[in-house]
Amino acid sequence: APFVRKIEVETETLEQVREAVEAGADIIMLDNMTPDMLPSALERIPSFIEVEVSGGVSLDTIRAYATVNSFRKPDFISVGRITHSAVTADLSMRIAKETA
Repeated sequence: APFVRKIEVETETLEQVREAVEAGADIIMLDNMTPDMLPSALERIPSFIEVEVSGGVSLDTIRAYATVNSFRKPDFISVGRITHSAVTADLSMRIAKETA
């Protein structure tokens, strides 16, 4: 990948975190981990790798993720509720050739 791109790896287990670190990921997403699980995951990730927390995060729980008791904090916290509750619209477009 060109030097301006970063590789993000989504992980759900501590083993996957280890593999992502060893593979040289630029960003590691900790998906569906509870705040209690974060310190164990964060301690395995060197500080030069960015960390995103996602999955299971809500406006009610975001503070627990942001203030986790660890030597480092997540760099990013994603809340997917906005996209999970979006209402869809069924749209179509028909293009017809105009006849003179």
